[in-house]
Amino acid sequence: MEARGFRLLDDAGKTQAVLDATVLGARLRLYDAAGEMRVGLTVTASGSGLALCDAAGEVRAQLGVTASGSGLGLSDAAGETRVELNESTNGPALGLYDAAGKERAALSVRADGARLILRDAAGEPRAGLFVRADGPVLTLLDAAGKPVARLP
Repeated sequence: MEARGFRLLDDAGKTQAVLDATVLGARLRLYDAAGEMRVGLTVTASGSGLALCDAAGEVRAQLGVTASGSGLGLSDAAGETRVELNESTNGPALGLYDAAGKERAALSVRADGARLILRDAAGEPRAGLFVRADGPVLTLLDAAGKPVARLP
């Protein structure tokens, strides 16, 4: 059997899954009993992705893979990204965001070392910890971005 698309129905005739081929690539969508999409899987020329949705059909988790890297995003019930985990040619990175969408903490590993940046509610850096080949550095900044303490 060959087809451009396939719809899986339950005994009541409600759509439970859709598998189709679009101009962008293949797509699989799974639906709950209320008819909301809960899982979406796509494969395109640029990569692949997985979306997991809540009962309202809002995407709450995304996983994607492309030639340049991979990433995972987690969103809250309001649709704001709260966690991003990425792996790319620059190295791995983790970002944590507040309810307003501002990045509050970032952890990354690069060729020159590891870093942790903590930001205030305005998104301004307030503390940074860097670990490089020559040793660690801790810097604390005031609200204006001026260093108030540095170790060593």
